[in-house]
Amino acid sequence: MKALFKNRAFMLVMASDILQQFAIWIRNMVLLYFIMERTNNDLVLRM
Repeated sequence: MKALFKNRAFMLVMASDILQQFAIWIRNMVLLYFIMERTNNDLVLRM
């Protein structure tokens, strides 16, 4: 396992994956807050 963490390519892919997951989380939170603002904090869609 130690050898895996010393592998530069593995660390690059792992860091990229972590950053991508963080960006997805931020996007989802922004979308949630946008929807909450547009619906006056009422998350149930009423037609």
